[in-house]
Amino acid sequence: MELKETIAKPTYNRTVKLWIDADSLIYRAAHAGEKEYNKDIADLETAKNTPLFEEIIDRTMHDYQKEILNSMIDGIVWKIREDLNLKGIDISQFFLVFTPKAKQCEVLGFKVNFRYEIIDEYNKKFAKEGEEHPGYKASRKGMPLPEGIPELFDYVGSSAVENSVFSNHCEADDLVYREKVNNPEGVVIACLDKDIYMGTPGGTLGHYNFNKNEWIYTTEDEANLFFYRQCMTGDSSDGFKGIHRYGPKTAEKDLPEWTDHEDMWERVVDKFEEKGYSEEYAILMMRLVNLSQLTTDGVIALWTPKIP
Repeated sequence: MELKETIAKPTYNRTVKLWIDADSLIYRAAHAGEKEYNKDIADLETAKNTPLFEEIIDRTMHDYQKEILNSMIDGIVWKIREDLNLKGIDISQFFLVFTPKAKQCEVLGFKVNFRYEIIDEYNKKFAKEGEEHPGYKASRKGMPLPEGIPELFDYVGSSAVENSVFSNHCEADDLVYREKVNNPEGVVIACLDKDIYMGTPGGTLGHYNFNKNEWIYTTEDEANLFFYRQCMTGDSSDGFKGIHRYGPKTAEKDLPEWTDHEDMWERVVDKFEEKGYSEEYAILMMRLVNLSQLTTDGVIALWTPKIP
């Protein structure tokens, strides 16, 4: 009897869509590509008259960066698919979500992130009261960036990178949050930003942190509590000041557990006013940190206190 080898195909109970917050991958690929390219260029002298020389000399730094970006994407999708397959779940489709730069917004006809707008409006109204905000992501201005960032953003915006999506009038964070909340058991988020995985209910599937290669499970109460605390602590990387010298440990002490929106907001406002800030300033902080303001219809509905 002749034996024939067959490949067993696993049976999946269901499929999910994978949404990857991919802004950070652009910067990682740019840094890594720049470093690898410069190393190879430095080695050209010893590589002369070898096939390696011809391979290096014909490639640009942007080629390195694009290859590393694609490798990162493939690795994330592969790892998540492997983990989900063990649970009888497969990925039906994946999306790479990016926050467009100003130039891309013009080309796409998109609006810039609404957070820039609400800070400008707030400053026009309240600057004279001494609570002027320095601007969204103002702390990042002047920070050195590797070459190739604009080219990589153009690259992901082209048909060369499959399933790329740009957020309109918001950030990639807001878009992946909305997709998950709209379909909690049909969507998996992959990210490295704690604002997303701590501020988004994970359902039974959870979120995948590709920085630490781990799954994180966040309940709805934990997600709600996270933003009330962050409203007070601020976010230095995005330039949210919050309450001056008020850290996460103090926020956990003041808001130890979730109760309800009315009680949480009353405590937050009391703390802001105790420290000399207005309620309007507290509302601005919440609108800067909260990811729930992009509606299912794709419009921005600014956060307001949920008080009867």
